[in-house]
Amino acid sequence: GDVYKRQLDAFVFTGYSPTSYISNARTLMKDSLKRLPIFGGVFDRVGHFPVYFKSEEGGAFGVDPVKQAPVNERVQTHLETGGRIALFPEGQVNKNPTTLMPFRNGTFSTIIKHKLPVYYVVMVGNDTVWPASSSTGVGAPTTIDIAIGSIPLDHEVESDPAALSKKCQAAVQQTLDEINAKRAKGGL
Repeated sequence: GDVYKRQLDAFVFTGYSPTSYISNARTLMKDSLKRLPIFGGVFDRVGHFPVYFKSEEGGAFGVDPVKQAPVNERVQTHLETGGRIALFPEGQVNKNPTTLMPFRNGTFSTIIKHKLPVYYVVMVGNDTVWPASSSTGVGAPTTIDIAIGSIPLDHEVESDPAALSKKCQAAVQQTLDEINAKRAKGGL
């Protein structure tokens, strides 16, 4: 999964990913994102899966089980037929680019259920190019630093979504801290 910290992240992730990966990858995205100009039109055409939250309030991640059930079946079929899922586990735009928000446990239920490997992408600098306060991406030029890693899992042991969520968040936060420290020293 990728950490969804700014609006630009999905575009950078897509552009940076190899075609062999991205051509069969889908993501779970809040259904209301379909209403965004440009991005929303791409949502359906690419085949991303909607998430029907009960509330649009930030941090409220309860889903509507009736609306979500058929989507979950499509996700399962996608994964069983060799599809990939790219997840943005914070679930919303993070207004503090140095500290990750708690990861959603539902993301990790999917990982556990399907015994998926976990790879992560951390991007630093996107918030300068496309600030959270800008709906049009008007920011400042900068270098975007990208780190890619994996989190080893033992699917025979890892069965608690909340514990796996915390484990992954800690690993990704460590990578984010390392990138920020290098940037602060002028090392990247």
